[in-house]
Amino acid sequence: MSNETADRQAIYELLANYGHILDDVAHHRYPEIFTEDMVFDLSAYGHANLNSRAEIAAAFQGRNMYGHLTTNIVVEELSLDSARVHSKYITFANDGSIQTGDYFDVIVRTDAGWRLKVRKAVPRNPRVEG
Repeated sequence: MSNETADRQAIYELLANYGHILDDVAHHRYPEIFTEDMVFDLSAYGHANLNSRAEIAAAFQGRNMYGHLTTNIVVEELSLDSARVHSKYITFANDGSIQTGDYFDVIVRTDAGWRLKVRKAVPRNPRVEG
């Protein structure tokens, strides 16, 4: 397998693990998916950005998580140490509502592997109620 193919596979698995880790409320596993200085851009939701792994964990503490699916992953730019990735998300809330949107990510290679450094979540409308 070429280095580029291996890198793309690792990025796809990173994005899949994001959903598993969030849905399992496994905050202790955040180092597997986020850099320490991760920025989660929530401006499209009208919320302030979360500016570190610790802020993400605090914001999601006690949150009743729902199902996350990441689909339509496109690696738009890939270099030796970073990638720009666009994907779609589908979330299934515990109240039965469904939301879809786009993720715009900057993913970087670290000593531990590929990690999310910047994630911008942009919801699509209308929201579908279950």
